[in-house]
Amino acid sequence: MAGWFLKTLKFLELWGLPFLLVVQAFLPPALIFGRLLPHLLSKTYHVADGDDEHWVNEVPPEDRRHGVTAAILISVFFAVTFLLWVPAVVYALWSWHVTARFRPLDNPPRVADTMQVQKAGDKKRRFCGLCNVTKGDRTYHSKQLGRCIPFHDHVCLWWAGGVWLENVKAYLVFVVFLTLYQVYCTVVAIWVLSIPDNRNSNPHIALGVLSGAMAIYSFLIAMRYWFSLVACNALEFDTLAPERYIWVNGRTYTWHTKRMEESPWNLGWSKNFRLIIGPWWSLPFFWTTTPLMHAAGQSPLRDGLLLPPIPLQNLAPSRRDEARSTGSDVGVDARRRSTLTPRHSSSRSD
Repeated sequence: MAGWFLKTLKFLELWGLPFLLVVQAFLPPALIFGRLLPHLLSKTYHVADGDDEHWVNEVPPEDRRHGVTAAILISVFFAVTFLLWVPAVVYALWSWHVTARFRPLDNPPRVADTMQVQKAGDKKRRFCGLCNVTKGDRTYHSKQLGRCIPFHDHVCLWWAGGVWLENVKAYLVFVVFLTLYQVYCTVVAIWVLSIPDNRNSNPHIALGVLSGAMAIYSFLIAMRYWFSLVACNALEFDTLAPERYIWVNGRTYTWHTKRMEESPWNLGWSKNFRLIIGPWWSLPFFWTTTPLMHAAGQSPLRDGLLLPPIPLQNLAPSRRDEARSTGSDVGVDARRRSTLTPRHSSSRSD
């Protein structure tokens, strides 16, 4: 019994949200073009006079113009929201299941001046024993594809696929416009229910409730990943370990990943936006290349990590004594110490 329950739960986790996404893609257009637009363009309208409710066959010209204008605006807004999130999710699916699956594996040099390492004291890049390749910065192994993926953020349950270097922009566009689309579907469902013939229509009520619930869920998801990816430049895979280690010019720095805003790749939200999305006007063009893609996912480190060391004589006496007594690297700037913990590493090279 427990095994059957776990299998059912796994099936719903993999295909439940994709099924709801398909429902959201096809039912609202049927509602809009099958119910709402014919009502707005109808030559009859409903009149309530006390207990007497009836249909009038002639609509005044002014009301007819209002109905046509509303129908045009509804159609245009539907086309904009629908044609931005649906192609984005199709592109993201193709990018993950085809491009990422057959993309040649990266195999950067084991040693570099700046690189992500496995643990403190390491002087070589991380190595994947499953793929038998050196892993670049922010490259993580995907169990779903069975290979290392650059800039791999997470596996999205909406489409049962992953977010990575070449579809992260499409994913961010998708979650924004899906939220707008679902809010729009909720408003349309309420509007349709206000039509007398549809007031007790259970399918329309169910669609309105479903759209409202999914709009709230989508909004929370959009806020979460826009904050982590754009505001902090922190991947979900980055934060799976309590600490990440970055080798910078002979020092190993520790990032405590619970503080996402202290990511060593966080350049500030404006520079993060230009790195991951590109110019602001390119946001709807989810298929275009970005500076991050040109850099093959190797995000630049923030300036605070690349500052030259402070000479020993320029340190305060207490800091100077501490540096001498501990044998730590001289010149760790106070700004860097407040966010990233530098660890001493031997001067002996491999």
